[in-house]
Amino acid sequence: MSEQCVYEIVDLSKEVQGPKTTLTILQDISFKVAREGSLAIVGASGSGKTTLLHLMGGLDSQTRGRIFFNNRDLSTFSATEKANFRNKKVGFVFQFHHLLPEFNTLENVAMPCLIQGRSKKEVQKRAREMLELVGLQDQEKQPVSTLSGGERQLTAIARALVQKPEVILADEPTGNLDAENQKRVGSLLVRLNRVLRTTLVVVTHNLELAELMQDRIQLRAGEVLT
Repeated sequence: MSEQCVYEIVDLSKEVQGPKTTLTILQDISFKVAREGSLAIVGASGSGKTTLLHLMGGLDSQTRGRIFFNNRDLSTFSATEKANFRNKKVGFVFQFHHLLPEFNTLENVAMPCLIQGRSKKEVQKRAREMLELVGLQDQEKQPVSTLSGGERQLTAIARALVQKPEVILADEPTGNLDAENQKRVGSLLVRLNRVLRTTLVVVTHNLELAELMQDRIQLRAGEVLT
């Protein structure tokens, strides 16, 4: 695997057992993700995009094939190594932000570091830096329930960045937003990819967002279109 790639996906397949038959979600997927690059994964609903992203993030396991991250096969990771991979190497952004309503904006951003037991002072400093990057520095004490939809997604992005991950995996990050906030979030992701030099992989139906990425693959019925 080239040092220029952070991911190499080789003949990846995912099957699940249905009530009567085995369902193929992904079939013999192969591609590479450039280090510090940006990639859009596009395709119709049910094409396997989210499943692919979950496999890349270590949230699920493949049926066949291999996923290499920095030349290491994810399937060889111990449970502890995989947990550290998810917590430190990868930042997740989902369509639904999954913020914790009982905590304010700063506390939500800081949460991944606090779970690790790091010092509160250090964590808050880092969380404030991330909120400034996404333009929410004035909202740190706001209950997340009072934020707009766009502000909640920006908070989720700041949370994904707080551990300084090598990769951001974003699943329909603009899918639940109005047109104005779609552009705002899309532009921010591109800027953060450039400024922080963090690899960005985005699953999206939003063709405008996809066009902002350096590379693109399209899935159809679980296969990559060539």
